[in-house]
Amino acid sequence: MPELVIQNADNKGALGLNYMGLVPVTINAIQQQQAQIEDQQKVITEQREAIGEQQQEIRDQKEQNRKLEERLAAVEKLLSTMQANTTAQ
Repeated sequence: MPELVIQNADNKGALGLNYMGLVPVTINAIQQQQAQIEDQQKVITEQREAIGEQQQEIRDQKEQNRKLEERLAAVEKLLSTMQANTTAQ
């Protein structure tokens, strides 16, 4: 930002910085960062919600699998009993 550099009238000697001119630039940068933080927070919130939904789906699937395994075990037991009865006759 060369427009903020202050030079003596004779263009010699030490350079200076217009700190008051730097304030609006700094404020703008902070505002941009804040907007970015808010956008990222929104994404994080959406991702947390999606993760929660996925975790519930996993729990539901596990429960469904458990029930199906119980049913399968019952069917296998029934078949085993039927086969035992058939061979016993």
